[in-house]
Amino acid sequence: MSARSARRTGLSLVLVVCALAAPAVARAWPTVERWELRTGYGYQYKHTKARPNNYQIVFLLPSAVVPLTKPVGPAWCRGRFTWNPELLLGMFIHPYDRPLLGINPLQFRYELEPAGRLAPYLMVDAGVLYANVNRRETASDLNFNLSGAVGARYRV
Repeated sequence: MSARSARRTGLSLVLVVCALAAPAVARAWPTVERWELRTGYGYQYKHTKARPNNYQIVFLLPSAVVPLTKPVGPAWCRGRFTWNPELLLGMFIHPYDRPLLGINPLQFRYELEPAGRLAPYLMVDAGVLYANVNRRETASDLNFNLSGAVGARYRV
């Protein structure tokens, strides 16, 4: 058997296994409750003469909302936990214009039960981030991202 025919046979076998496993994977895959699009603005000030400071960033954050629990907790802080994998699309707008790209696959949120159209939340996330910002503190443009947020969701 030639190397080329062995590769074709191996590829065929992989495709057959994937086709047979697809229904089971689809049933086990978490159900997305809704899609969200958040936006934001970030500002960092660090007083130093050695490098640019006053970083300003704008964000566009598309994410999925996958419920992890039913509502839990006492009445005053009743809410539920969700998993929110998210893309991070941003742009440095000061001191220079540069893109900021990332993914936060480990994003979890505790969202209080809505009070009308408003639902407060706490969020923590971890992921990877690409940003070419010429900083001595990092040896690479690709870095680990760890962040948190307190906010409110307003239903339109």
